[in-house]
Amino acid sequence: MDPRYRDSQGRFRTATQAALIAAAVVGILTVAVPTAKAADVTFHLYGRFSAPIGWSTTPGIETDPGPDLSVNQGDHVAIQLTSEDATPHIFWIDYNNNGVIDTGEPESAQFTGTIWFTFDALQAGTFTYWCAIHQPSMRGRWVTNASPDSAPPAVAAIAASPAAQVPGGAVNLTAQATDNVGVANVSAHIVGPSFDENLTMTRLTASSFYLDRTFSDAGTYSFTVWARDAAGHFASREGSFTIAVPSAPAQDARYLIVLGTLLAVAVVAFGIVIRRRARARKP
Repeated sequence: MDPRYRDSQGRFRTATQAALIAAAVVGILTVAVPTAKAADVTFHLYGRFSAPIGWSTTPGIETDPGPDLSVNQGDHVAIQLTSEDATPHIFWIDYNNNGVIDTGEPESAQFTGTIWFTFDALQAGTFTYWCAIHQPSMRGRWVTNASPDSAPPAVAAIAASPAAQVPGGAVNLTAQATDNVGVANVSAHIVGPSFDENLTMTRLTASSFYLDRTFSDAGTYSFTVWARDAAGHFASREGSFTIAVPSAPAQDARYLIVLGTLLAVAVVAFGIVIRRRARARKP
């Protein structure tokens, strides 16, 4: 055999093996890097306006600024907030750095003891968290890491209860909405007789949403549930329900038979009385 042929064959096998090894390594690396998904994240944050002033994840060692806190976009965040000096505090994340609490910015209830505060981290970026009562003291850095979100949300299990209701009665709309990162908003577009509105549905759990509403005009109502994720993707699903005036209840057949029998007896009795009177008048 020509030695040059053997050399070319050997080089081909070596190159093929190297390519297979490289492909295997790439596959391993690809599998090893998971897609970011929403998660439940929990913190315990202690606050104090008397020395030592600030925030801490450990009681008694507060600092100002407080510790850096970091989550991923779409995470469901639960913070246990404790006031260590019995002074009122309000935890707040200033998304636009304007020093004012704006709509959509996470803001806890006022607390002097310990409370739980939950919210969904839907806005990516680096922000300042504060005690809204004691700013510019009691601050810290909050980071919400951006998560890639190329998939739209999914809407399922929509329902109207009851499916047929009387005018003025309440109809409860429910839906399940999920997303690989996080559902930002769910709304219902309802169209019916003299009615056309977009209404925000209330979150019951991480993926369950509902809306209660009364309707006064009889007719068929169609509705579309829309879900939006943090990246602006939409998904929808349609349903319907009716509003109707109930029909009069049907008369019981036995009641009609008894009534007819009584009327017949009354007619016969009246006829007998008339005959007897007629005979009595004859000379």
